Amino acid sequence: MSDIDRIHAKINQLYRLRERLLLRPLAPPNIWISQYKITREYPNSKIAHTYTYAKWEALTPIFKRKKQNKINNKASEYTKHEHIGRVSSTSNLPMDESVKQAYIEQRNRRRLDRVESAINKIESAINHF
Repeated sequence: MSDIDRIHAKINQLYRLRERLLLRPLAPPNIWISQYKITREYPNSKIAHTYTYAKWEALTPIFKRKKQNKINNKASEYTKHEHIGRVSSTSNLPMDESVKQAYIEQRNRRRLDRVESAINKIESAINHF
């Protein structure tokens, strides 16, 4: 198999992988998941539990706000973050399914971005000949 044949086979493999990834649940581009902790003591209890939550974040407001807030006397329809759910807790509550799904969507988006970057680099190199 010649070098050109191997390059052609690799490009075809990347195209097929991209098509499969496009059929999977994908996070929107240019967003990420961050985690934050809160500690809560419940009434009539001396026990404080720590909960770790996850949220989507973006550089610009892209997430539809669940309820309207007035900011500077203007209705802000979108926000830069969106709560996903509980990751863990010291009270042994399990991870929310919504968090598991979000991490799957984020992983699929990252894989798709890497595949598209590789395809773009190969096509750019070919076009320079």
